[in-house]
Amino acid sequence: MTINDRKLWPLKLVPAGKEVSGITLSKDNSELVVSLGPYGGDKNLYKVNIDNETFIPTGKSFFISVTPTEDIQCMFSPDGSKLAFSVCQLSRHLWAFPLDLATGLTSGEPERITFRSQQNYYPAFSHDGRMLVWTSHIANQGTLSTLDIKEQIEKKATRDWGPNAREIGGSFSPDGKQICYSSTIGESYEIWRLPSLGSIA
Repeated sequence: MTINDRKLWPLKLVPAGKEVSGITLSKDNSELVVSLGPYGGDKNLYKVNIDNETFIPTGKSFFISVTPTEDIQCMFSPDGSKLAFSVCQLSRHLWAFPLDLATGLTSGEPERITFRSQQNYYPAFSHDGRMLVWTSHIANQGTLSTLDIKEQIEKKATRDWGPNAREIGGSFSPDGKQICYSSTIGESYEIWRLPSLGSIA
C-alpha cells in the first residue's frame, strides 16, 4: 500500500512543525483525541469529530486541555465516559476528564486519579473500564501500577528490577485478570505476562 491508497489516507490534522504524543479513538469511532504540539515543546489535547466509516474529519479540531501544563498519552475509557491522560508537570500524575456520553464533550473539570506513584505514562483501561494500568518511570526505571477506578485503590504491580529496567505498554486480557507488557528485564525488550493483579508492595 502507498500513502495514496485510501487505507492510508492522511487526515491532515498535524500542521507542519507539530508532532503527536498521544492518540485515542472513541468506542463508536466518531471522535479522535490527539496530544499535539511543537517538536520538543508542550503538547495539549485536541478533539475532532470524524466519520466513523471513512475516518475523515467532519469538522475542525478544537482544544480541550484545561491545564496550563503539557498533556500527553490520552486514552478513552471503553464506555466513553472518561478520557485519561498524563500531565507532564505536577510529578506527571494521571488525570481524567469526565465526558458527556451523549455529546462526547468534556462535562466538568479534570480530576487527578493517581496519588501514590509519580512520573506516570502510557495509561490503558481494562475492557470493562474498571481498571487502569500505566508505567511509573523514575530514574531510568519503569514499573507498572494499577488502579481500581471504582474502589480508588492504587497498587504497584511489578517489582523494581534495577536502574535500567523499563516496563511499558501494559494491556489487559479480555477478562481483566492478566496484563501483557513490554519489559527490558532480560536486557532487551520482550513481551511478558503478569498472571495476577495482586500488589507486590
